[in-house]
Amino acid sequence: MDDLPPRRRIGAFASLRYHLWHDPLGLSGSTVLAVMVVLALGAPLLAPYPVGSQDLSRRFDVPSALHPLGLDELGRDIASRLIFGARISLFLSFVVVSSSTLVGLTLGTVAGFAGGWVDDVIMRGVDILMAFPSILLAISLVAVLGPGEGNLVLALCLIGWVGYARLARAQILKTREMEYVFSARAAGARWDRILLFHLLPNISGPIIVQATVGMAGVILSEAGLSFLGLGLPPPQASWGSMLRSGSQHLFDAPHLILYPGTAIMLAVLSFNFLGDSIRDWLDPRLNRGLGPGRG
Repeated sequence: MDDLPPRRRIGAFASLRYHLWHDPLGLSGSTVLAVMVVLALGAPLLAPYPVGSQDLSRRFDVPSALHPLGLDELGRDIASRLIFGARISLFLSFVVVSSSTLVGLTLGTVAGFAGGWVDDVIMRGVDILMAFPSILLAISLVAVLGPGEGNLVLALCLIGWVGYARLARAQILKTREMEYVFSARAAGARWDRILLFHLLPNISGPIIVQATVGMAGVILSEAGLSFLGLGLPPPQASWGSMLRSGSQHLFDAPHLILYPGTAIMLAVLSFNFLGDSIRDWLDPRLNRGLGPGRG
């Protein structure tokens, strides 16, 4: 007998938690991300040493009891820098994805709902931005604006919203033809009520999945830009800048790139695992009746 409780007896969050608990990849991804969030939020308390503390006499020290991940080229504790780097990477990904989602969702929804010349103007702008490789456009923008946290966020947001706009427009074009939308119109509902209470809630699933995967993309983009020297300036600790400095000592001190590379890999894989799990949860053919909106 199926041991899953009916949807009407549990909330959406409880059903998602149940799904993640029974999905090994989703559970592992959410667990790793939860640990990273805890480390990022508690970095000043959890880091074993101050992030800028140096001991030049022990440069390139291998992992030991006092320094579990070793020391870098300036005698700084790698574990502490990784923890503070998690704060930077997660904060940037949250800010960039939140801003990009808000802008893209707004413009894509307006384009799909209004149609006509409004749709043409917005989508032609999207097409222009998508004609350029995103990473090259980000490199050009940061090179012009200069390195820094604000400029990095601005550059990633300027290229990040287009994917959300295209997705939101496609979902609106499909959803606005549903029978419940026609019923709402026939009942005399205003367009703003239809948009807020009928269309947006029903396109939120794909947007959430896209945002989850987008977090991984932002971490990779920040690491790539920092590796090229266009990310956060020193002495700020970011995983990409740690890779950049460690690449110069690949053979004599491989632990300098091993740990930040592993951190980036774990973060990207965890976000992708979580996104795949949420997508399965939202799919009525896969979630055995526990997804949102089914009872």
